[in-house]
Amino acid sequence: MIVCFIGLVLVATWVSPSAASLIDDCSRTDDTPCLRVPNCAVGFGVADHFKVTNVPGDISAVQPTTVQVCWDQFGIHVSGNATDRHIFSPYVHCNDPVFINSDVMEVFIAPVYSATDNPIWYHEVDTGAAGALWGGLIHNPRGNASVCLNCTCSSSPCTLPCTGRDSFSPIPLSVTVQNGTGWWADFLFLPWNLFPAEFVAAGKPFPWPVWRANFYRYDYPDGSSKPYELSGWSPTHDPSFHVPARFGTLLLV
Repeated sequence: MIVCFIGLVLVATWVSPSAASLIDDCSRTDDTPCLRVPNCAVGFGVADHFKVTNVPGDISAVQPTTVQVCWDQFGIHVSGNATDRHIFSPYVHCNDPVFINSDVMEVFIAPVYSATDNPIWYHEVDTGAAGALWGGLIHNPRGNASVCLNCTCSSSPCTLPCTGRDSFSPIPLSVTVQNGTGWWADFLFLPWNLFPAEFVAAGKPFPWPVWRANFYRYDYPDGSSKPYELSGWSPTHDPSFHVPARFGTLLLV
């Protein structure tokens, strides 16, 4: 396990479980989705059928979103394609608040010990439709178990250091955005060094297999002056996206 005290940056040694002890199934009893994510050379997992996330029940989003996920020796690749008849975003600098009055696609992700664990620490990475990227490390104690990432932040959320529109260093987090007629897409790269070394794929046949994640979208189907719609792969049934118990499961295979 890892023990972390914000400010003191005290991290205990984590001992990797044996491969036989890793859970390679979805093993949850609720309705959160589960996605098998292959190596990029093989293909990708697809997360779609986004639902309105801030209402009870399953209501399909007005404008569809599809997310594709795969991994390689460098990190996790997430590409989203959003149907959108009114594309807009005023943000052009990294860590601008792209989640305010802007079309945005968001990824929340963390490695966990098993699919039944709800992460307390996770990364949030948000892409605005104009290409600006916001990256943060979130501490949310509503979860019941997880690892503590490299705790160097004294506040929550803590943004990752960046310059320009989507340039993060020393972590090469990056995104490319394309806009078309009636759609926009992002191609997001989450490098392994965004996460603790125990969970990377470099030098290993496979990365850590069990992750909790969710994919969200702020959308304005009727234009920027109209109310927004919140949708997600695994709806939180809450006005907030920050409900770790409602994150889906990714199995990196």
